[in-house]
Amino acid sequence: MDTLKLSDLIGQEIAGVRFCYSPENDDEYSVQSFYTYIKLNNNSIIDIPNDDDDEYVRLTPESQAYFQERFDNGKAISDEGAKCLIGQTIVDFLFCYENDERDYERAAYIRLSNGYYFTERNFAPMGIYVGIRVFDEQQFLEEKDRLADKSGITIRSFLENRTVG
Repeated sequence: MDTLKLSDLIGQEIAGVRFCYSPENDDEYSVQSFYTYIKLNNNSIIDIPNDDDDEYVRLTPESQAYFQERFDNGKAISDEGAKCLIGQTIVDFLFCYENDERDYERAAYIRLSNGYYFTERNFAPMGIYVGIRVFDEQQFLEEKDRLADKSGITIRSFLENRTVG
């Protein structure tokens, strides 16, 4: 069984980006969810990872069908977002850590060849933003500082962690 690795995704070009949004309502809580699906030029479809293990996903017929179905049935991102993401190459993945422990509740930031970064917020109560977030270099540095100051969260490069660890 093949395994798709994060390191294999570095250098891949983004061919398309779609998302699935779901307002999940029940009696006690109103939680919404959002997931981004990215089609690469090699026709692989991925989501935004939240685990920095290089072995990103096992490529089974079921996992490939799941990602394909989510992409096919997803909605297109805005034209403005598409201009920043589509046609760009993945340069690095950046993961959040709190107290030197991986923060699995936060999706990775994906650094692109044009200097933009993007991530997503997957869950939140109704009325709080969920969705894709795109940053230019300055906005990303401000977000990085904000997370460090507010929550003690550090953002670390996947590539740098691989060479150090």
